[in-house]
Amino acid sequence: MRKRTSDTSKAAPSGTVAKPDSNASVTTKPKELKRNRPDSSEKASGSNSRKMLKRAAASSAIAEDEIAGISMTSGPNDPQPNRRLTDFTFHIANGKPHPVEVLEVDDLFISGTILPLEESSGKGKEKGVRCEGFGRIESWTISGYEEGRPVIWVSTNIADYDCVQPANGYKRLYSLFFEKANACVQVYQTLSNTSGGDPNLTLNELLARVFRSMSTSKTLPLEFPIREFIVSKGEFIYNQLIGLDGAPEKNERTFRDMPVLTALKDESKKQGYSVPPKEDGNMKLARLMLEEENWQSQQRKSRHRAGASSSNFSFKINEDEIANDYPLPAYYNTCIQETDEYIIFGFDVDGCDSSELPQAMLHNWSLYNSDSRLISLELLPMNPCANIDVTIFGSGIMRDDDGSGYFLDDDIQSSSSSGIDLGSHQSSIVLDVIKRVSEYDKDHPAYISSHPTMVESYVIVHGQIILQQFSEYPDNAIKKNAFATGLYDKMEQRHQNKRLVKKKVVLKKEASEYESKSSYSTIEDSKESSNCEIKEAAEEEEDVDHEEYGEEDSEDFEEKKMDCPHSMLKMKESGSSSNNDVRWDGEAMGQTPSGEAIYQRAIVCGESVNVGGFVLVDKEGFNEFSHICLVEYMYENSKGEKIIHGRLMMRGYHTVLGNTVDDRELFLTNDCQEFEVNDFVENLVVKTRMRSWGYQHRKANAEKDKADKESAEDRKHKGLSMEYFCRSLYWPQRGAFFSLPVESMGLGNGVCHSCKLKEAQREKETFKVNLSMTGFTQNGIEYNVHDFVYLAPNQFAANGRDNETFKGGRNVGLKAYVVCQLLEIEVPNAPQRTFPESTMVKVRRFYRPEDISSRKAYSSDIREVYYSEDVVKLPAIAIQGKCEVRKKKDLPALDSTAILDHMFFCEHVYDPVNEAVKQLPGHIELSSMKERVVDDSAYRKRKGKYKEEESDFDDKNRLATLDIFAGCGGLSEGLQQAGVSLTKWAIEYEETAGEAFNLNHPEALMFINNCNVILRAVMSACGDGDDCISTSEAGKFVEKLNEKVINSLPRPGQVEFINGGPPCQGFSGMNRFNQSTWSKVQCEMILAFLSFADYFRPKYFLLENVKNFVTFNKGQTFRLTLASLLEMGYQVRFGILEAGAYSVSQSRKRAFIWAASPEETLPEWPEPMHVFAGPELKVSLSKSTHYAAVRSTANGAPFRAITVRDTIGDLPAVINGASTTTMEYKSEPVSWFQHKIRGDTQVLTDHISKEMNELNLIRCKRIPKRPGADWRNLPNEKVELSTGQMADLIPWCLPNTAKRHNQWKGLFGRLDWEGNFPTSVTDPQPMGKVGMCFHLDQDRIITIRECARSQGFPDSYKFAGNIQHKHRQIGNAVPPPLAFSLGRKLKEAVEGKCLK
Repeated sequence: MRKRTSDTSKAAPSGTVAKPDSNASVTTKPKELKRNRPDSSEKASGSNSRKMLKRAAASSAIAEDEIAGISMTSGPNDPQPNRRLTDFTFHIANGKPHPVEVLEVDDLFISGTILPLEESSGKGKEKGVRCEGFGRIESWTISGYEEGRPVIWVSTNIADYDCVQPANGYKRLYSLFFEKANACVQVYQTLSNTSGGDPNLTLNELLARVFRSMSTSKTLPLEFPIREFIVSKGEFIYNQLIGLDGAPEKNERTFRDMPVLTALKDESKKQGYSVPPKEDGNMKLARLMLEEENWQSQQRKSRHRAGASSSNFSFKINEDEIANDYPLPAYYNTCIQETDEYIIFGFDVDGCDSSELPQAMLHNWSLYNSDSRLISLELLPMNPCANIDVTIFGSGIMRDDDGSGYFLDDDIQSSSSSGIDLGSHQSSIVLDVIKRVSEYDKDHPAYISSHPTMVESYVIVHGQIILQQFSEYPDNAIKKNAFATGLYDKMEQRHQNKRLVKKKVVLKKEASEYESKSSYSTIEDSKESSNCEIKEAAEEEEDVDHEEYGEEDSEDFEEKKMDCPHSMLKMKESGSSSNNDVRWDGEAMGQTPSGEAIYQRAIVCGESVNVGGFVLVDKEGFNEFSHICLVEYMYENSKGEKIIHGRLMMRGYHTVLGNTVDDRELFLTNDCQEFEVNDFVENLVVKTRMRSWGYQHRKANAEKDKADKESAEDRKHKGLSMEYFCRSLYWPQRGAFFSLPVESMGLGNGVCHSCKLKEAQREKETFKVNLSMTGFTQNGIEYNVHDFVYLAPNQFAANGRDNETFKGGRNVGLKAYVVCQLLEIEVPNAPQRTFPESTMVKVRRFYRPEDISSRKAYSSDIREVYYSEDVVKLPAIAIQGKCEVRKKKDLPALDSTAILDHMFFCEHVYDPVNEAVKQLPGHIELSSMKERVVDDSAYRKRKGKYKEEESDFDDKNRLATLDIFAGCGGLSEGLQQAGVSLTKWAIEYEETAGEAFNLNHPEALMFINNCNVILRAVMSACGDGDDCISTSEAGKFVEKLNEKVINSLPRPGQVEFINGGPPCQGFSGMNRFNQSTWSKVQCEMILAFLSFADYFRPKYFLLENVKNFVTFNKGQTFRLTLASLLEMGYQVRFGILEAGAYSVSQSRKRAFIWAASPEETLPEWPEPMHVFAGPELKVSLSKSTHYAAVRSTANGAPFRAITVRDTIGDLPAVINGASTTTMEYKSEPVSWFQHKIRGDTQVLTDHISKEMNELNLIRCKRIPKRPGADWRNLPNEKVELSTGQMADLIPWCLPNTAKRHNQWKGLFGRLDWEGNFPTSVTDPQPMGKVGMCFHLDQDRIITIRECARSQGFPDSYKFAGNIQHKHRQIGNAVPPPLAFSLGRKLKEAVEGKCLK
């Protein structure tokens, strides 16, 4: 987790704050008071005074460099900015490196590279600012507890730094502190309820689990004594974790109260690792240096043991190579309480040699990876090796070793053969063994198949493990027998030896001169390689094995290496062919656009390669692995080379779907590649799966899929090759899966659809100026003189407040785009090529109301701009887009607060010099009605993304919609306002929320019931009850439904659109119990939601949830959701949006998944229209790639942010606990938002406030009425309550834990009129997750109506139940303006299909 100044995530105590345990306190130096008492140095005396003054002077000189570094890197410009730090070293004044904890004894400074806090989205290496000797470091902090990986921060007086990567020379000193932090995080994960831990563990159970989690760390040497390390840092871990104990919530256990954590601290003291109670600076420095020396010594010992333990040669197997011989993926699942093996054997095994490990028998066992997917035993190395690149877990029933296991006898020196002469010629011996095995009966334990070819295939695929058995055998005659040599050669021919892939590039270069002289068709031919070539390849093999299995004695290694047959060192693999083996079959069928002859078929070593077919290619430069391609067309170039132009296919586990997809499924991509025909390996069977669409085909499609899976299993059992299927195009750059474009696949006409897309993108990115110099094209948009354009706000001097450091003030200071009119274009003289950086444009600036004054901004229409005489010249690259400026009467009607059109109006002139506003003269022309195209479709075509008022759908054209988990109806409200849907049915479990939905959508049929019951009732009514998997309780509830309700339920074929937001508490970071049983039930609601889509098969489907949905359960729930929709046949798009960028004054990040039937158009994401602080909201596609649905608007957008004042500034004052549900407004609306949100409403409802208790009301009254004020502004004193009791004005838990929780910013906090609301929650309270809930001018919690407005609900919207119910309805809702924006994109998709 990255620390932000507005973050309240868990962070450990820093090194400069006294720890809660008095026995572990840190001596506080005068410098620790420097932030709060800047004049402390002036109060020092004597030599200490001189020392402080000298240090301050040095710090001042160095601070200038740091300030420059901060200003040169992007990020929020707040009083304490956050940055990343890489290639860093922490050192004392003389430059000598020291551990970070030394700052508690001496001054530490930083030398390193400063980077922006947010990583760059570009592919290139990030550029930072190098600063030397800056600081001083004031404190260190640990965070990242919730994510499971430590994030270490250091703070200076100027900035907080995320320590990303130490300098190479500093890694050893830094690694100890990092592992201490890692131990803290792993203990937290093991004990914390919020991370799925168990606080009731015993000490041994805790140590076992932490040992297990840390043993997979690649930063620790092999066989490192982890248990001893954890115990030795027990007191450190204890102090860090109890520092996380903040304000305890209901049912949440504090770390201080956990017996196991106290036991860990006591065990550490018992073993002599405790810190002396009164430790001075010298003693602490000595202890840290001794600790560091012991750490380095232990690492050297561990590396030595690791090297010694890897002396045996080990083969490694790729899972893809053996996948055909195993069933389809399954997952390990057990309801039995399991015990860690370290609890049974103790921790004495930690760090011992593998030969000394205890032995036991394991029954009913399973092996699985970190995702609980069952895997093969073959993936484990048969011997320990230094670099095991797989993490595999096992479970089973453990029993004492009864001696029945298999052991090798080291004394065996000879062996007799039985039936087969192992000394025979290698070619014949392999055939003899295969023939003998194929003759086994089906009851024989070694039976594979009665077909020798299938047996041969099976033996070769699993040859690695067979050869390992021979290499381990103590009898040298058996170890080096002809069968092993022959099998090795067979494996090489079939490309099964993984090391061949790594040697391929070198071998091909060495072999190229021999290609015309050798046929490579037999094993004997391959043995004719020169001694020089064999030696060179063997040296490379030695390098590979050294790299993979650790360093070892060179003589021993040479002996082991020679045990392996060298016939594997052929000059070229059998899958490749010389040019003499490749020919065209048939005449040329045409020409490519560049004139090369096109062919439909090629023959490669007797095998046919066809256009439109799928082939496996093995091309140099394709990483390590072969690729599958769709042959788009084939041609012969001017050099006579035969070329295949192929479109790359992607395996499911390389997509965002990960391991949730069928191993046989491939995805078409828009990436293409050219390769020579002789890189062809083999043809593959890839079926394009095109299923009939619709609910009426559901059963038939399910039967086809079932038969297809059974056929695949049967092929596996028979040892036949895998047959693949493809049904979707994966487009990661757009975060979507589309239907296969079969009409443009494999046409063989010399034109590739993927290439056309790339060419179109290149054309769009090309900057062009027309010949008349009156227009240009940039980023696909055509600009002409007199057009109105957006310019980046940073091109003009900015005034106003800087961004605030509290959540509600994040948007303060952010600017919208500057609206200008293009007057003239200037191109450099005699340009070879025009560039947007050198092409200058002269523009006239139009001012916005916020440029004049905040009061003007508040009272003006957000779309109004002011003509001016200001003309500036700027580079064309500063232009961000296109817009229109009209007369107000020419603007389209706008009934919603959501803005989708890039349209403004101008009726006044602004003189910035005299600060005067006057009427716009009549002679000034804007966009006239004559210039506009009345026809809507033509207008859209002409203007591209800028849209005129849409044609209204009548009810018959709207999508018949079912809203599930409907709540009070926020999603339905926005979608219906967009004119695309008509909610006919809704399902909601909570009665009061259902009542609220009925009040606002009386035309819809609301079913207040469990959605599983409703689905069961529908399926039973349709005769599909046997297909419904549900509990017996659901069946009983169905029986209680009356006939009228059952008859009113929707039926398949009636529902065109399903939308909803399954309960989000299971995924939300706002819920501290997201691993509890209730939250797991909530997660199961996702499955219920998907079941509706599966049964009804609507045209469109929309799922909404919190941002954490995409990362919950390591992203598995999100991936399974996508995979399920794809399995149904849908097209799918996913992304995260910020509601604050869509016309609401609230930070609310939400994940969405669109699905559209293969016959429909998949909706795009709406463009964010308002500036709003924050980075791009990305979804992780793989370890190194991410996707953002829309751009961040922190650097500009068409309109300014909606403020708190815009939202609620017109509402009348009420007091704490106000309960009058209806009242008059008492004033007219002022802001544009207020006019829109009121509409025609005459009476104000639900302007009621939760009542605070006496103490909290006193606290509220003592909080200053200014932006950002919170509990930190309370005086440290006691107050007397009406009962006579004395109470602390400052809650006792806040000051003691503030350092570790980002100062608890926002708790008991007031809003900012010019800022935004924090995320709307279901229960606003001053000590809650979102504690900023006090009105700026009134001493109370914000009201129901104010919360509703922050979500964008119109004032006419009604809520039901008591005040708690109403807050819950609002907090769980989708903001209607955001839903409106999504609905308009859905409408575009529907209309687009109609136009086609």
